[in-house]
Amino acid sequence: MRHTKVGNVGTTIISSMKQLKSLGLCRTEINHGDIRNICALTDLQSLDIGLSNMNKDLLSFVCSKLRNLTSLDLGSTWIGDSEVKVICEKLPKLTSLNLGCNGSITHDSLVQLAKLSQLSCLSLRGCSQIGSDPELDLQVICLMKSLTTLDLDGTIFKEDHIEKIKLALAPKLKTLIYEVLVYEKDEDDIRYC
Repeated sequence: MRHTKVGNVGTTIISSMKQLKSLGLCRTEINHGDIRNICALTDLQSLDIGLSNMNKDLLSFVCSKLRNLTSLDLGSTWIGDSEVKVICEKLPKLTSLNLGCNGSITHDSLVQLAKLSQLSCLSLRGCSQIGSDPELDLQVICLMKSLTTLDLDGTIFKEDHIEKIKLALAPKLKTLIYEVLVYEKDEDDIRYC
């Protein structure tokens, strides 16, 4: 449903699909009423509401209603540390989280994200404050031992920090994206793409 205007009628129809497990509304023109309709889908496991206008109260409502979410895409939603804290408190079973292009996310968010013990896929692409205190941020990221995929493209980490992350999260980390460097580990084969 990308690039569409779903509207209240559309989200009302969608909300009647009680068995729906995955919903992508990235780049749709959804409003607060639409989000409230979507929250009727309590069995939803995957939600992409990237490029929508989120605030702490609305995100808190989404997270409290959609407790079965394991995958959440909030790329380019203009959220910050207080919203990430809400996500981590209300959705502890998340396995995949896209926070890309949210420039207000800082070290405080990393501390919260480290509490998500099942998180295997994390995108911080374009979170331009991540790495601003590289040693401190590095320490926290290295605690995220369940990560298999990590996107740090567009952060301000230096290459030596990326090497430390790779070492600390091995052998579980399979994909690490940083600038044009893509690290992939497949069995005993390590490739740089």
